[in-house]
Amino acid sequence: MTLYLLDKQDNIFKLPLEKDIQTEVQAMLQNQYLNFVEETELTEFQGSYNTQKGELNSISEYNLPESILEAIANPTNVEILDLESNIQPKSIFAEIDISGQNVVVFQKVDSRQILGTSYSFIQTKNVFSKLEDRVLTLQKKIVGAFTDEGLLFSSFSQVRSILPVVQYYEEATKEDIDDFVDQELFAFTDEDKFRGGLSPLTRKKIKMIKDAQILENTSSKSLKKQAKKYGIDLTFNDTKQLVFPKKIGTCKVIISFLNEEYATAILTKRKIKMNSKKYLD
Repeated sequence: MTLYLLDKQDNIFKLPLEKDIQTEVQAMLQNQYLNFVEETELTEFQGSYNTQKGELNSISEYNLPESILEAIANPTNVEILDLESNIQPKSIFAEIDISGQNVVVFQKVDSRQILGTSYSFIQTKNVFSKLEDRVLTLQKKIVGAFTDEGLLFSSFSQVRSILPVVQYYEEATKEDIDDFVDQELFAFTDEDKFRGGLSPLTRKKIKMIKDAQILENTSSKSLKKQAKKYGIDLTFNDTKQLVFPKKIGTCKVIISFLNEEYATAILTKRKIKMNSKKYLD
């Protein structure tokens, strides 16, 4: 078994482990998978956030990204992780054996799980000593698994932050779009052009925004503040409504922003767009 880290720019690194630790980590991931699927019912993903207790969503036709398949097939070609490089992780993954079946399991991780040396201490009996090297900690559970039955997950929002799954989400209906357009927070320069220019992907994002209730407690003040952080130019009218312009491309940027597709790297504080190879600054 080889352990891998996937970062927020979809770069993959390997974590070479000592033999005894490798055996221990493999057993841990196997147990996490068994706990993940235990007493659950598989339901083909219907394209929404809703999941019932004791239910796992599956996307039977899902294909893992080629970069992940290539890393698993040829681990010797994968660069070794350097924790000193201010990496921005989003997942730890590995291919494990479950009763003769190869299963790829995914943990959700972030930069908080990379412990620096400045304020980190190790306790040995009753004495604390300073941590001399950076440390990467693993999670106690997985959030997704790729099996012969497809991609399995319980939380769409979690698996979405790791793998490209937006295309499997349902599109917003006319009623969903009506609700979006009728938000008191918004104003449209040309509403008909906005509606007519919505691509299938943008409709999916509008549905995600609604299902995740992102706009429930959002104000124009908070939108303006967050947009400024990422260099996104938003326009507000005299009544403090966010104005969607005629330009469809700009509207798509606004919707991506509302769909929380932008983030700040915890260590470097650089701005990034999720699942993108580009920094914003």
